[in-house]
Amino acid sequence: MESLPPSPTSSGATTEPNTPKPVRPDVGRFAMLMPMDRMARSAIDAAVDSGSEHHKKFIKETVFHNRPTRCFELSLTTLPEHVDLGWRIGGGRQDLNNGGVDLLLRIEDDKEKGYRGSDEDRVAGIHARFSWLKGAGGFFLIADNKRRKKVMMNGEIFRTDQCLIQPRNTIMIGECVFFLRYETLSAGEDEQFQVELTKHFRGHYKTQSPLALPIPKENDMRFGDWIVQHPISKSAFGIVYMVINIRTGQPAAAKHISKSRRSAAAVEQELEMTRHISGLSHRRLSTTPQWYHRLGQTKAHTARIGSCFNQCLKPTLDVILHEYILISPLVNTTFRSFF
Repeated sequence: MESLPPSPTSSGATTEPNTPKPVRPDVGRFAMLMPMDRMARSAIDAAVDSGSEHHKKFIKETVFHNRPTRCFELSLTTLPEHVDLGWRIGGGRQDLNNGGVDLLLRIEDDKEKGYRGSDEDRVAGIHARFSWLKGAGGFFLIADNKRRKKVMMNGEIFRTDQCLIQPRNTIMIGECVFFLRYETLSAGEDEQFQVELTKHFRGHYKTQSPLALPIPKENDMRFGDWIVQHPISKSAFGIVYMVINIRTGQPAAAKHISKSRRSAAAVEQELEMTRHISGLSHRRLSTTPQWYHRLGQTKAHTARIGSCFNQCLKPTLDVILHEYILISPLVNTTFRSFF
């Protein structure tokens, strides 16, 4: 079996098997696709033996679960054959250059060594791809196989859809199980990566205003189909945050509103405006306005708190009765200018 050079550390040394964690070699690397089962590991090993130089450049050796492991490296300095399509993964097709894939999976045909399942569950020639999307935020797993081969992430099956890859993930490509491990970056490294990602978008996606976001973190807040990114402005009710849709990657603005007896009239006016524009459609509106609601402190809740402290608490004008999160399109203009 052909051996690969270990991933270098920032000091130029190589990573030994007993090293707890490899150091990222350059600012371009943002993730590594780690094999999680025997089929995935053997598929990568076989790709080293039979793949082309194009396929081998994506395969690196690192340490995973305290043992040397071959994996796929995703980096802005090692780009796929077709950048606009992203990193295509599969068993390869004989009629296409490089098999039509960048991340090659060689599955043993021997039934004694290989997978015993049906053809429906086997890795296709071009099974899926990993990519950014123009105008969207985040890194996606995209299932677009012509035979509608299934792709699974975190237990959810999809065949012709896409899904944002979160830090905690389990990805199943055919009979191979993987984990996409994002790089852990310091604040300075994350800022530099966003600069490199912006250059990547402008050079290959032909956009002058790319949506370059930080590497996802495990403690990113999520509600519904939205992931909270960072604050972008301040409104009369509080701070407005940028949020990203986990399905489409479309950005939006989200603000948290608390309704009390004192602010009831103003909040109702805000909600009425949201209800009105939620029924409108416009080519410049990528996100339909929507809202999430939950109850605040009811009278019974206030009474229970008071009983715990042997006090008689009465609802005041500032007690929060309802809480809302309003989602609206992320635009640098007013709705009046659309019409």
